[in-house]
Amino acid sequence: MSFDAEPLFAESDRSRSTSVREDGGEEIEVLTFGAAGELYGLVLTEVSEVAKVPPITPVPGLPPALLGAVNLRGEVIAVADLQVLLGVGAVAPGPLSRLVIIRLGEERVGLLVDSIGDLERGTRSERPAGAAELVAGQVILRDGRLVGRLDLAKLVDVLVRG
Repeated sequence: MSFDAEPLFAESDRSRSTSVREDGGEEIEVLTFGAAGELYGLVLTEVSEVAKVPPITPVPGLPPALLGAVNLRGEVIAVADLQVLLGVGAVAPGPLSRLVIIRLGEERVGLLVDSIGDLERGTRSERPAGAAELVAGQVILRDGRLVGRLDLAKLVDVLVRG
């Protein structure tokens, strides 16, 4: 079972993925997910789909953050361990683990996360002091929770550097 984001992109484009609140703050839509006991998110337009974790085939010689590859409906997709990328160590996939599929240029990459949250609307906030390299800033959700918003450009850089 996978989550196809294309209909959501179309709806998001119609309603604009950002809106302006009465106080002038810009709201964005984020897909939230858990990793290393923390709540993170990506702007919805950066997410291609969400899928259950199929068997991961190890590929020799990859950097530690890349676990291997999966076959997702006939497409071979590299799988990166988000916890390793965040510098908090690796963890084996569990029953709630999912792949958040993102597009890196022409390629798609699956980020292994502990669990999927919800599609949420919130307001961008500054990057907190001491945040992981991959955290671009925070999103303050409507219910007051804080989500670490991942920086896709830095994520690409870390994956390419190995």
